[in-house]
Amino acid sequence: MKILRPIIILLFVGSAVALTAWFYVNKSHRDIESESALFSVSVDDILNEFRSDESGSLQKYFDKVVILEGTLEQVIQTQTGNRTVVLYGSSGIANCELSKGEEIPSSLSIPNQIHVKGLVTGYDDLLGEVKLREGSIIKNDQ
Repeated sequence: MKILRPIIILLFVGSAVALTAWFYVNKSHRDIESESALFSVSVDDILNEFRSDESGSLQKYFDKVVILEGTLEQVIQTQTGNRTVVLYGSSGIANCELSKGEEIPSSLSIPNQIHVKGLVTGYDDLLGEVKLREGSIIKNDQ
């Protein structure tokens, strides 16, 4: 009986740990497209904020959904098949990696004012650019 009790406790704790790990690994991923944006700013405004106070801006924007407005400079297709939209303002650029399967409207031309919704992943002070991922192009009527 003395040996059985620790074995039962060990099985219970092991099962709890395994169950917790399974739920953690299999939890649903964030759906950036369905989330509402916390901020809507122009490329110039967000770049100026990062240049004046990088740590404060990272606290404000990092891992948050934003809508950026800027002029479409180019669309890049990476070797992995992902597309990156480059927006520019008068003071720099923003790179937004589009979500897989995100279609680029055929009516979109370069240069054209567009709105891109995405998750801010950082700021590169050397290149002076804001980086977003899981982006989608917002239609102008929204």
